[in-house]
Amino acid sequence: MACVSNSMTHASDPYGFCETVVRDGDRDAWLASLFAPASARPSLHALDAFRIEIGHVRGRVSQPLAGEIRLQWWRDAILGKARGEASANPLAAALIDTIRRHDLPRDLFDVAIDAHRGELHEPAPGSVAGLEARLDAMTGTFIRLASIVLASPAGDVPAAAGHAGIALGLCRTLQGFAEDAPRGWSAVPVEVLDRHGVGQGDVAAGVPTSAIKAALADMRALARRHLGEFSEARRTIPKAAAPAYLRLASIEPDLRRLDRQQDRDPFAPPHPLPQWRRQWILWRAAGAGG
Repeated sequence: MACVSNSMTHASDPYGFCETVVRDGDRDAWLASLFAPASARPSLHALDAFRIEIGHVRGRVSQPLAGEIRLQWWRDAILGKARGEASANPLAAALIDTIRRHDLPRDLFDVAIDAHRGELHEPAPGSVAGLEARLDAMTGTFIRLASIVLASPAGDVPAAAGHAGIALGLCRTLQGFAEDAPRGWSAVPVEVLDRHGVGQGDVAAGVPTSAIKAALADMRALARRHLGEFSEARRTIPKAAAPAYLRLASIEPDLRRLDRQQDRDPFAPPHPLPQWRRQWILWRAAGAGG
């Protein structure tokens, strides 16, 4: 069964449970939700709590099969095949209610689950295109779903969501590079490592070579390219859906900090933006219309 802490405590308030998960697990997402209509926030919290939950599966298991079992439980719950267990799980209860309330396409949830399943077996993607597809599925999917909740029917979600998801996903994986690399989880595809003459063993060894720094610089450039594509496409986003994209406001400041930190020592823990500054960036972006 899916791992959700304190589920019994929150069984009577599943949406409250989801908000706590998001506030503790992704502060930017929680802050961005405050700029959405109050009526939509519980559904946004349910989506982000689910994203956080399945994103943790890889780190909670020692074997891919155990991760597959957890992800399959969520797939069954979304399809209504785990009714009893799902109703006792606050996150699942809130998520299923959100899907029904907004008529969310269940195939999008399959896309996200399949991407995390693939990650269990291939922690380091082989190609840039493979990494982009994975991040679009893992992160862009939830931006699409939030857009539907906020503004539009499923068929009208703007293409900007794909670039937004890849840019945001790249930034997050680059921020986790120092912690993930020793476990064999690389934010850098094998294709890029090969281009710079870096072996996966070199990454796992944690030696800050100039080649590894150059490979990471390529990935930050890729994140900026997608951020630029998003900026070009953002005019297609309905105004009501803007809160779904607010968290992108901190990507460039985060990348600038990564420029400095990863050029010095990519294996040192990154120094995140102070929380007050992140809140100010989101507030300013919200005032400018997202």
